[in-house]
Amino acid sequence: MQQRVLITGITGFTGRHMRVCLESAGYVVFGNSRSVHADSQIIQADLCDLEATRTLVETIAPDLVIHMAGESHVMCETIADLYLKNTVTSRHLLQALYESKKSVQSVLMVSSAYVYGNATSPLITEDSPIRPVNDYSVSKIAMEQLCGLWQDKVPIFVVRPFNYTGVGHSDRFLIPKIVHHYVHRKKKISLGRLDFLRELNNVRSVVAIYRKLLQVNPVGRAINICSERCKSINDVIAITNDLAGYEITIDFDPRFVRDNDVKTLRGSNALLKELVGPVTFRPLEDTLRWMYEAGCEAIKSNNPD
Repeated sequence: MQQRVLITGITGFTGRHMRVCLESAGYVVFGNSRSVHADSQIIQADLCDLEATRTLVETIAPDLVIHMAGESHVMCETIADLYLKNTVTSRHLLQALYESKKSVQSVLMVSSAYVYGNATSPLITEDSPIRPVNDYSVSKIAMEQLCGLWQDKVPIFVVRPFNYTGVGHSDRFLIPKIVHHYVHRKKKISLGRLDFLRELNNVRSVVAIYRKLLQVNPVGRAINICSERCKSINDVIAITNDLAGYEITIDFDPRFVRDNDVKTLRGSNALLKELVGPVTFRPLEDTLRWMYEAGCEAIKSNNPD
C-alpha cells in the first residue's frame, strides 16, 4: 500500500520540490495552506490554530510527516510572527499527531544549521555547541526542545540543513537576488560583505536526502544536511559572470551587514553518510546554471515576441 505523507509548508520553496521528489517515488502526498487551494491534495489549515491542525491530521491520516512550515528568513518582519510560525505551529502539530487515531510512523522536523551560530570548529558536527546569534536560530532551538518533550510519544527526528537554494527560491534571499539581477541584465547590484563562507547546496539534493532519511527513520537523532563544501559570495559572482557573459558592478551597502552575521557555516556529514550511505550534492555551478536558465526562460515565456 502506498504511504501517505503530510508536508506542512507544501506550497513553499522546499515543499514544492519535496512533493515532486516524493510523488516520483510513489508516495501519496498531501499538504496544507492557510488559504483555500485549487489542488485537492492541499487542505486549508492554519497551523497557528490547534483545532485546525487536529482536523488536518485526522483528515489526511498520514503515515509520514515532514514539517517544513515556518519562517525561513533570518530577518522576519516581526519577532512575534517568527516565534509563532517556527515554534507554536510545531507544538500544535506534535500535539495533533499524538492525539491522532492513526499512529504516525515517522516525523521529520526541519530545524536549521544556524542553531550553531559562529562555531569555532572548522567542521560542525551534531555535537558542536549550540550558539544562537539571532531570534531565528533561537526559534529553531525552541522547536528542537519541543521535540524533546514529545519524543516518547511521537517518532521524531530533526534535520539541520545548511544553506541551499534553487529554482523557485524567493529573491528575498541572497543567491536568488544575485541571479535575478543577472537574468534581468542589471548593471549594478548592492550587496554587503562578499567573503562570508556558506554551503550553497541544491534544493533537489536536500529533498532527496530527506526522502532517504524517512526510509531510515532515525528517531531521536538530529542530523546535519550538508556537503562539507563552502563558497563565498565572490565565488557566486564569478560563476554567474561567466554564465551571463558580463561582469556586474557591485556597490557595497552597509545596510546588508549585520553585527551578528555568522561568518562561516560548514558542516560535517559523517553521521548523515552513516545513516543513508553515500550522499550526492550538485556542484554550485550546476545550481546557478539551473536558476539562471530558468529565469531567462521565464522572461522569454512572458515576452514571446
